[in-house]
Amino acid sequence: MATAFLSRGGYFLIEKKEGKGLVKNLYKTDYTSGKNYYYIKTNRITLEKLEEYLGYEKIDKSCYLFELQKELKNSNFSQTTKKTYFSVNLSFLRAVNKTPSEITQKDIERFLSILKRRGKSESTLGVAYSALKYFYHNLLKKIDFNSIKRPTSKLPISGTLSRQEIKKILENIKNIKHRLLIEVAYSCGLKLQETVRIKVEDIDFKNGALTVRKNFRKVPIPESLARKLETFKKDRKKGYIFFSDGNKKKHLTPRSAEEIFKKALKNAGINRNLSFKSLRDSFVAHMLEKKVDPEIIRKIIGVKKNQFESKYKLYFKSFNDLPDLLDFKDLS
Repeated sequence: MATAFLSRGGYFLIEKKEGKGLVKNLYKTDYTSGKNYYYIKTNRITLEKLEEYLGYEKIDKSCYLFELQKELKNSNFSQTTKKTYFSVNLSFLRAVNKTPSEITQKDIERFLSILKRRGKSESTLGVAYSALKYFYHNLLKKIDFNSIKRPTSKLPISGTLSRQEIKKILENIKNIKHRLLIEVAYSCGLKLQETVRIKVEDIDFKNGALTVRKNFRKVPIPESLARKLETFKKDRKKGYIFFSDGNKKKHLTPRSAEEIFKKALKNAGINRNLSFKSLRDSFVAHMLEKKVDPEIIRKIIGVKKNQFESKYKLYFKSFNDLPDLLDFKDLS
């Protein structure tokens, strides 16, 4: 059982009863003493001393990711991405039971293959690939990822709604804000996080477009939806469109948005295990069904060409102005 770990604060933690002999071989500036643990500075030298004193089996694999932890802390990634990248690399080391210096290209390919065989989603596979690439290719310069193919899911889209189902969902939402939330995500092809973070000042009501702040891409808004949003915002000049009920200065939380979607599914009598991202996938599928050029769709949703093609290729038809997906005349 491991007795040495990497703390969130960036120290090697070792229980006092296990570490008394070790700290004698360290400079006093290399560690501090807490109530139950010794806090040891993270570097290659102290890690080697941990290995020598404790043996590999008593060192948690997190200790071997201290360099990754430091790099992520100083990066511009979101907190979610930082946590995910660290978690993926830790899961990988524990799965293969090796240290980073022992990792080979085959280890990485085998791990990604296992995730794929377990039916992990396209996004999960992509994140795992990117997380491992960041550490072993970008940071350690150990493995060339140009020769490792990014894994793709066998299913192009995890779950979509039909046009009839979308119409039924919207017809059964009484709350105006909740209905607009679903309409924006679906008709603009936005991610959950992108949807809840839209601000009044992000929307160009005159030209029917909104700016997604994360990557500053322009997304067209159907004219009918732009009018509804302009009415909904009333005289507000700035602030979140989908504000929190408890605090109008904050946006609706992703969890609340997901709950709104789940409730909408239930009220519409749709008993399938779908999530908010199904709205974005449905946007793509329905645009392709209406024969919109895939390249236009790809630019709207803001993904790389290879990712777009691998996920949605089964929906490609022949190759036009963007149709208004909130106009359900095609169903009458």
